[in-house]
Amino acid sequence: MARPLKSGLDYFPLDVDIFQDIKVRKIAKTYGSDSYSILIGLLCQIYRDKGYYITWDDDLAFCVADTLGINEDTVTLVIKKAVEVGFFDEKMYVRHRILTSEAIQARYIAATQKRKEVVLNDIYLVSSVNNPVNDSRNTQSKVKETKVNKSKVKDTKTSGCLTASVEVDNTNYVVSEVLLETMNTLLNDSYYTDSLIFNKKIENKDALIRYLKLFFVKLQNEGAANVSLRNAKRHFTNWLRIQMEPKNKPKHNYANYANSTTYCQF
Repeated sequence: MARPLKSGLDYFPLDVDIFQDIKVRKIAKTYGSDSYSILIGLLCQIYRDKGYYITWDDDLAFCVADTLGINEDTVTLVIKKAVEVGFFDEKMYVRHRILTSEAIQARYIAATQKRKEVVLNDIYLVSSVNNPVNDSRNTQSKVKETKVNKSKVKDTKTSGCLTASVEVDNTNYVVSEVLLETMNTLLNDSYYTDSLIFNKKIENKDALIRYLKLFFVKLQNEGAANVSLRNAKRHFTNWLRIQMEPKNKPKHNYANYANSTTYCQF
């Protein structure tokens, strides 16, 4: 029988300036010095358990309180304050009832670089550290798309010269692997997509997916095969605003462009 993959860490780095962190200071000012022990105790639980997040429930509150000899209600109040000031990611807490943050996940990814295989769940990843890839390992991630499926991301480097296929209205268009990965990252960010659907009054997620595909085909057509995630978000929002104007309709007649297969000029 194969040995189960180890998720947690045996130890983790602790910033020597943690008590000077403005978020920690705000928590301590409200709930006193016990909050220091609670926060460090929670970090220990996170890194020991899954490594990059932990589910928040009554059992966790009891374990932390029992270990530190502190009232459970105090632990709960400190948690709520920690979420409020951004010590823990509010979106992840509200949507999934988990405790995590960008810093926690970045430290975990750095600490597990030498492992041959690390299992991550994309829906629990803060967007800025989503889809980490390391050359020395394989990363298994559960990717949430239109359907939930499992994919194994192998240690390959993406390039503007690599090509992939995007289907729009029963027509296939060629885009770079980088663009495809960036598009999928946006699609997997449910907070981002839900916000767009609500704020832009888009009919449903399928309609948003179509707009995204058209946009990324447009990027490839314009030679932007290696656009960053941040720039893609910004430009897509502006482009979508124009497309949503009543006089405009999405244009997707890139048939001539789609016949080409390799784009190495980037």
